[in-house]
Amino acid sequence: MATRVELSSDVACDTLVVRDTLWVNTLRAAVSIVDGAAFALETITINARPGGSDSSGNGSASSPYATLVRAARDVQPILAAGRRVIVDSTDVTEVLPDNYTFPAWKAPRNIGFTPISDPYFLFSGAVDIRALPRLTTVVSAADATIAAADILSSVQDPVTQLVTITLNVPRPSWAGNALKGKLVIGTFSVGANCTVAASTATTLLITNTAAPTTPIQIMEPSCSLSGTDSLAGPGFGGALNAYNCDSISFSGIKIASTGAGNGLYAAGQGMTICQLCELTSPYIATVNNGDIGGGVNRVVRNWVKGTLTGFTNSVLLQSLFDAGVISMRAPNNFGIARSVFDGCNPIELVSIIPSTFGPAAPGFFGINQTLVRNGPGDGIRYHGSSGRFNRVDVYGNGGHGVVANTGNGYLELNNVRSSGALNLGAGVRVDDVQNVKVDAATSAVGAAPTGLAGDMIVGGGAARTWANFLSGADFRPIKTEYDITAAAATGATGSGARLYQP
Repeated sequence: MATRVELSSDVACDTLVVRDTLWVNTLRAAVSIVDGAAFALETITINARPGGSDSSGNGSASSPYATLVRAARDVQPILAAGRRVIVDSTDVTEVLPDNYTFPAWKAPRNIGFTPISDPYFLFSGAVDIRALPRLTTVVSAADATIAAADILSSVQDPVTQLVTITLNVPRPSWAGNALKGKLVIGTFSVGANCTVAASTATTLLITNTAAPTTPIQIMEPSCSLSGTDSLAGPGFGGALNAYNCDSISFSGIKIASTGAGNGLYAAGQGMTICQLCELTSPYIATVNNGDIGGGVNRVVRNWVKGTLTGFTNSVLLQSLFDAGVISMRAPNNFGIARSVFDGCNPIELVSIIPSTFGPAAPGFFGINQTLVRNGPGDGIRYHGSSGRFNRVDVYGNGGHGVVANTGNGYLELNNVRSSGALNLGAGVRVDDVQNVKVDAATSAVGAAPTGLAGDMIVGGGAARTWANFLSGADFRPIKTEYDITAAAATGATGSGARLYQP
């Protein structure tokens, strides 16, 4: 028979049992009985380390486990309110069991922020799979540290505002993108931590709009997890799986598949955070419904390689996406900021209506202070319903720079440019019933988005230059390109696509 818990101010003692009813005199006592533990704001850390023992260890700092797999077994299936659990696997290199899957950890709240004194991580899930970063091993410790006196300049890009740090004295070990994807960690400036997008012997292009506070350390994840997903099959699981975890974060971890599949596979109900990680083909499809802390998947300050697949509300921030495929499907809102996409397939955001084969419009698609270059196809594809791209540099791509098609929506381009090699298509291509508004910075001659096929192509019209767009020299409408034929007895023709500047 189930026990009922009731409150009564007449109960003088802590608890009183009468038949099948447990009487308590405070709400806190009642909750502690139901929840299994009294409420307390508390962080519990379970440790795994090289040299630890899965048989004799207990997860403490002095007696750690040897593996993440063993440490994760100590996390309670249902976390008490106020509890946060860190599974710390600093310096662990581990091959996971085939199709290894975490329990579906349940927690009252989705997201928290780490203490202000934390030098590395800003966010934390209820369960945080964590490892402290280490100095990168691809260069010497001296070359991995930057003092204030080493810096000649820190200059913002005029379009994206991403910063290039230039040294006084060259460091040959940095040349040829040797530091690409490594972590940039400042002193007491956790919000400025980011990744290296490119390196030469004297420069670092970083994924942030300000350099971190010196001394700056070039670091990398210290924990490496790998495995296979042969049980689930391609596209339906990964080396490390997290299904229906209410709130989980991965911090300072390298996760990859030993085969061609996904490294991290997070799906189901819940929210996922990845920060200061190195991820190969991650699949982040947790469905978050929002809470007081903000229900959104966060991929922040990471090096992402291969295919990134995602669903629902997500943000990609201060990260490098390297020669991969960006496939974000069925989102409500999706944002990118202070990031670099280098050699990637098109950034594309679509919603798939069940039982159909075509894309429908997502909620909102925003890109801010981001570089998109050298992809094999289009740079960015937009399908509706509302979007805003601000301070985006898109160049050197194998297709068009920005495409708006296959839907009906309203897209704003504010200070969108092409500062490098020409895109092979047009700078901007607009089709279907899409309305694209550009500002004066976007249409500025000499810096506007462009390509070998022309500056802009709207619907079935011929390519048009930005200079012509601003002047109307050939009697086309000034600051408007509209794919519609004048009305006749049979009605107007054309797609209705439009690009304009107020």
